[in-house]
Amino acid sequence: MSSSLTFVPGSPADARFVADVFSDEDPQDPLDPAVVRLFYSNPAEVWARFRIEAAGRPVGFAFSRHHPWAEVPDRVARLRAGLLTGVRTTAALDHAYAFLEEQARRDGALVASAFVPE
Repeated sequence: MSSSLTFVPGSPADARFVADVFSDEDPQDPLDPAVVRLFYSNPAEVWARFRIEAAGRPVGFAFSRHHPWAEVPDRVARLRAGLLTGVRTTAALDHAYAFLEEQARRDGALVASAFVPE
């Protein structure tokens, strides 16, 4: 499955789907799409947002974010990927985070910090 994942540019308009994936990962702590839209729209950060698809169907999200490099000389990017239950495997997450790490490196990050829920 991981090799069949594609990464499509995303936007704050994906907030409802991203909230659904977050909530699927942790049903005890569901997220409100309005909160995700606000987070995803933070103008103080530089974003690279992606919708993860399999066979043309959305199955997850991925993003890299950081403050403008002039403000953070350590050049740390924050990475996060989430996948729906049916496709959430170690291999699929490895693929998503490898994609994000390469995106962050191309953007000039020197350090990447990732969050992976259990």
